[in-house]
Amino acid sequence: MNFFNPSFSLWLMRLTYLLAGAGLFIAMEQLGNGEIEPAAAWTSGLVIGGEG
Repeated sequence: MNFFNPSFSLWLMRLTYLLAGAGLFIAMEQLGNGEIEPAAAWTSGLVIGGEG
């Protein structure tokens, strides 16, 4: 695999957006149920860790 190919970077960026979106979705579901600690864990794990 050629890591200098721009399409590789494009798919890697899409993957990070997907991880961040999944983390936000799960966190909002947890907040809707009134569970703050699991929402914070999902947010910090996927949104900050996956995107960063």
